[in-house]
Amino acid sequence: MSLPRGKGESLRLTSASHPIWTAAGWLLIVGTLVASAYSIARGPKIIPPQGDVFSGTPKGVRGTISEDLDRGRFVLGYETIEGQESDLRLKGVSGVLQEPETRWNLTSPAGERQEGKWTLDAPLHIKANSPDGHSLGFGRVDGPGPAVRWQRGAWEGLAPLHWENLEGGGMGRWDLPTGWQRFADGHFEVDHGPVRWEPTEKGPFQHVEANSLWAKAGFQEGTMKDVVARTEDGTIHAELAQLTPTTITWPSRLRFERNDGWSGEAAGGFAPRPAPGQSVDRIELRQVQAHRTVPGGTETLLANGARWTREGLLLEGSVTWDQPLDGLRLTLKAPRIARREAPGPGLAQDLPIGAARAEGMAFLTWGRSSLSSPSIEAIPTSSSKGVPSMGLWHLSAPVLGRSEEGTFSAGSASGGPRAWVFQGPVEAQLFNGGNLRGSKLLWEEGKAGALPSWTLSGSPASWTRYRERLSGLRILRQGVNLRFPDGITGALAADSGDLSLRAEQGDYDPTRIQLNGHVECLGLGWGLKAERITVHLGLGRIVKSIRAEGGVILKGHMGEGRGEALDLDLGAQVAKWQGRVRGLAESPAF
Repeated sequence: MSLPRGKGESLRLTSASHPIWTAAGWLLIVGTLVASAYSIARGPKIIPPQGDVFSGTPKGVRGTISEDLDRGRFVLGYETIEGQESDLRLKGVSGVLQEPETRWNLTSPAGERQEGKWTLDAPLHIKANSPDGHSLGFGRVDGPGPAVRWQRGAWEGLAPLHWENLEGGGMGRWDLPTGWQRFADGHFEVDHGPVRWEPTEKGPFQHVEANSLWAKAGFQEGTMKDVVARTEDGTIHAELAQLTPTTITWPSRLRFERNDGWSGEAAGGFAPRPAPGQSVDRIELRQVQAHRTVPGGTETLLANGARWTREGLLLEGSVTWDQPLDGLRLTLKAPRIARREAPGPGLAQDLPIGAARAEGMAFLTWGRSSLSSPSIEAIPTSSSKGVPSMGLWHLSAPVLGRSEEGTFSAGSASGGPRAWVFQGPVEAQLFNGGNLRGSKLLWEEGKAGALPSWTLSGSPASWTRYRERLSGLRILRQGVNLRFPDGITGALAADSGDLSLRAEQGDYDPTRIQLNGHVECLGLGWGLKAERITVHLGLGRIVKSIRAEGGVILKGHMGEGRGEALDLDLGAQVAKWQGRVRGLAESPAF
């Protein structure tokens, strides 16, 4: 057969040079290349099962299976594979889940797929990297047995997951119990705990446990319920904890116990989450109420806010600390009270371990007495069952005080409710009208309802009342009596004018003043010397009479002479001598 071709020539189809065969050759080459490319793109072909698919005989080796997901792609590699498309078994599994923000790598000894769900066996190892290759964390599910069930990017934990988080405020080890879930959007959920977080850097937090968890990838944001936070110093119990990249917040009421015996409640609180490589440095609580048992009873604590740090407690905002001591109730109030439990920069460096300091004009009260100071420091002096007794107090200058006798001011002070030492300048205004001034005051609580006793010293110390002025190096008060053991000078009121006096010692009580040792008294127009003089006081503490004994010398308008004893009636202006009396020729002048 032939076809016409110009000028009657013809071309046979059977000729190898025919154009049809050339075109067919090129079509075969192109088809082969396309088929090869398609086959490469699909990957190794799963060998279809032959005979019994559960016979255990491998049907394929070293291949991959991939799934396209809403947020990424999952590629599962294997060493061997057997079964059908709806029922596959793999061994030597390694998987890669590529998501926009994370690349997950999984290795497992075996896995299977049934009805579109993958199950990977333990021990399962998981790693997470950022798109630039930076490690975000790694974890494991210990075996043997099923570890994770997977479907379309959602994971279900068939065994506990132990995860080391390497990024952000959630750094540390997270232990998730069987039943944990990771959803396709990347967040984790645990409905029934316990969930446990142990920070890399402990700080105040040792670990946190919860009965349930909802958290985004990296545990940066989420919610924990029925939370127990263990710290170096105690435990916090809360119904709810909310996680953000910067804080852990307890929005509702919580309870706490501390190792130092304190337990109580707070209206809520938060803890700033640490920067990478750092620890949680504090826990902030609000509206705190606490109590603990101490020798002699129970002490209580109220504060608008409390900062719980590794170094101790910082209480702020209308703080009230009430405690028993030696049968009394002490109440310390201040805008701020800090108590140090351990060394560190979180509290004032000069605050000793075990001590507490109140600042911002603090008030200390017991019974009907009170003291105030810009700073009051409590130092433990003893302990019972590990609880220290704050028996020693230091108050910085200036100190203001109030007692049953009156009000006073001083410099610094130290001591306790039974005994105080006040540095000067000391100035007191007594309710009976007297005033005291000195450079140092030692004050002691009276026993069995007795009045307190005190010692005022100075250069000199002075006692002043209306028309009454006395001073000496020391003034001692015992009961209702005043003593001037190191000398006394001053003036008293008399009907005929003031009486000035001077002696080596003096004893003062409501009805008289006893003067001893080289006593001198000077009145209006007269003078008296003796070894001992007793000044008798009348109504209004006016001098009525004087009894002088031992080497008495009198000079002035009431007579002049020298003898062993003399009575002066200042009202009648009469002198009565007793015993032998001599003239003043040999007497020294006043």
